[in-house]
Amino acid sequence: MEIIILIPLILAILILVFVGACQNRTFREKEKFHETQIQQMQRSFASERRAFIEKEREKEAQIQRMERAFTTEQEIRGIRKEVRNRLQTLEAQIINTLITSSEHPENWWTTLSNDAYDTFITSSKPFDYCADWWTALSTWYREQQNWKCETCHLSLHKHKDYLHTHHIWGTRLSTPEDLKALCIGCHAEERGKGHTSLKEEQKYQGFMECYGDEWRRLRK
Repeated sequence: MEIIILIPLILAILILVFVGACQNRTFREKEKFHETQIQQMQRSFASERRAFIEKEREKEAQIQRMERAFTTEQEIRGIRKEVRNRLQTLEAQIINTLITSSEHPENWWTTLSNDAYDTFITSSKPFDYCADWWTALSTWYREQQNWKCETCHLSLHKHKDYLHTHHIWGTRLSTPEDLKALCIGCHAEERGKGHTSLKEEQKYQGFMECYGDEWRRLRK
């Protein structure tokens, strides 16, 4: 009787032990799986961290290169500006020396070749003929000449647009003593490529239609 009672108990205990062993094995397998996943995540994180650090270092190095290049470019611009200013100052000094030197005749520039004359007479930078200061100076100077051409003495009170303010020494110098009031006809006869091209303008044709005969007579 006692054996019959013990057999179910023993079977129940064996079943519980077996189930516990199975659960323990499953738990260990899950734990091992989770550990593997954690290790993979750690390796992936470490790899991503290294890649991020490398990218940040590369960006920092690029920024430093850009800063050095920007500084170098600024220095180069400063040097170029200083050189241009020195050249312009030297050009002005040379021109003033040539103009005022007693060793040269009054019309010494007429001995220059056409290319040399163009090089000498042309400013190193474009001249703004539309600037307010130049418009005011040009108008004032022509008024001082009573709207007459200083070469042929043709009066242009009625057609003031035909009277130009000519730069004797090129656009480097714009003081009154370096200017000359010229009708467009006389202006076109001055040396230099910029002057001869005036003959192609409509104003020149209009001037010749109005004053051509009188101008040619005065030019003789």
